[in-house]
Amino acid sequence: EGLKAGDTAHATVCAVIYCNIAFRCKKKLSLVKKISIYLKKEAKVYKQESVWNLALPLEQAILNLMGYAEKPSLLDGDSIPRESIDVWMATAERVKADRLLCALYYWQMLVAYMFDDIELAIKMVEKYLDLKNPFEGLVVGSEVIFLYGLTSFAQARKTKEAIWKNRAHESLKKVKQLAKDSPSNYQHKLLLLEA
Repeated sequence: EGLKAGDTAHATVCAVIYCNIAFRCKKKLSLVKKISIYLKKEAKVYKQESVWNLALPLEQAILNLMGYAEKPSLLDGDSIPRESIDVWMATAERVKADRLLCALYYWQMLVAYMFDDIELAIKMVEKYLDLKNPFEGLVVGSEVIFLYGLTSFAQARKTKEAIWKNRAHESLKKVKQLAKDSPSNYQHKLLLLEA
């Protein structure tokens, strides 16, 4: 709809959302990567590279999950437009680019957790939660709560520290409410946290 009205920024945001949904809907990673490459080219044609930056952390996460990263737990590689993810995060933090930071922190926490770098995943969750305007109420916001529970339970098992157990149970309470409000979307996540 954005392109029909000439609103290329809105169309690019919709393309970013589409790629995120495709990733979450069990599409093959190679297909999501192919779609992302095509839409990235379109964003460039319409001079919307800065908006497309919101999709770059997803692109890198896909590359990591497909085995194209030296350090799979670190969101660093070909899709990151700076010399490193740390430099990109620092730049985004300096200019207070909260939407980009939400995407960077979320995808970094996800790959860190998937590749068992619990400390890095927790660091990213905490940075995400410190943002003034995170994606609250959206899919990413509730996934952060779930990931915080997973990472906190893992850290509690590892360190035996009460703080992690308490944080895990706080997340568990929030996911219980999400499962009550929307069982088809959160019941399975609740069961994973309770296991």
